Amino acid sequence: MHLVLSQEVIAAIVTVGLTVVAGAIGYLIRERATSAKPFVAILEIDGGALAANNRVEVPQDVVESLKGSALFEDLVPSSRLRDITERWQRLASFNQQCPVMLRYCSSLSRALKRGNIDDVQSVLYELFRDRFSDDQVSLLIFSGAVSVPAANESLPIVLPCTFEAKYDGGCYSVAIAGNTTTVSRNLTDAPLLGKQRIEAFIELVRRLELPKLSAVFFEIERIIQQSQGVAAVAAPKLEEILDQNSQWSFKIFAANLGTTPFLVAPQINLFVQDTTKAEYSEQCELVLLEQDSSGEEVRRGSSAPLILRAQSDLTFIVVTAAVQAKMERGGELRQVFKSGKARCQIGFHADQVGFRRRIDFNSPKVLFRSADG
Repeated sequence: MHLVLSQEVIAAIVTVGLTVVAGAIGYLIRERATSAKPFVAILEIDGGALAANNRVEVPQDVVESLKGSALFEDLVPSSRLRDITERWQRLASFNQQCPVMLRYCSSLSRALKRGNIDDVQSVLYELFRDRFSDDQVSLLIFSGAVSVPAANESLPIVLPCTFEAKYDGGCYSVAIAGNTTTVSRNLTDAPLLGKQRIEAFIELVRRLELPKLSAVFFEIERIIQQSQGVAAVAAPKLEEILDQNSQWSFKIFAANLGTTPFLVAPQINLFVQDTTKAEYSEQCELVLLEQDSSGEEVRRGSSAPLILRAQSDLTFIVVTAAVQAKMERGGELRQVFKSGKARCQIGFHADQVGFRRRIDFNSPKVLFRSADG
């Protein structure tokens, strides 16, 4: 049996079909026009995000070497990451800057032995003018690590020195060969004994008592050399501890350029590719940025989706879920981060209303390194 459709029925079916197709096309066009349009960018990268109050073990040789140092603060065997960071920063800075101070000490030692007043004044001026070197000299004398002999007050004053209570927290101003510089700082409210030790040193400088200054700077140079050895060994070990316990954090700017809100799922990923095309991937967590009552920026972890309303933007933090030590290839990731040659991007999932509910999007690729790297 054959079904024969009349022209009227065929026309009706075609009309309905065209209406459905037109409606579907219109819906898709409308959805495309009104769908969420995410834009994200990485603003900052920090490879040293730490749980600062967590305690970790410090190698015994590092503990002992710092304990015997005149210039560095101690660490206990189980120390907070906050304290380890402070010590490492001090050691790393010392490693970088102490060669300059040792050159000053060596030049001064030669000038003092020759008894060349002009050369002594020239080196003293450069040493005191260098903030790092002046701080080390002051710390060693202030703490009593270096003894200062009493000046011969019957000798004439060669270099005018005055105490400036309102400058640099309290310091001495010294006129040397037509120039003026300062010695020490933060003395106004310092303990009396420390101030007296600095004053005794200033009395030697005033009178340019070369033999006594030679003895003082001989001891200073010896301690600086010893401290350089401590820093050279301890700084890399503390840096390794910090690396192992660090996470990578990324400050993200996100904007919804569309007219429909969407949810950013908390399942976020970091993708890294180095110059050899080796690829790394790590799961990340969402951290919201808020302001406390004083206006300071605070961070709050979130396991809930992030809502980005239409035509709005937001800044937040993405942090790797694991510390370096717990990553499968954390050591390699640290190496490519320090090289500064790899590139990275952050990948997101978003949910929106409509037929195409799930959309995936990535930030543009940027160099995988810190802002100051």
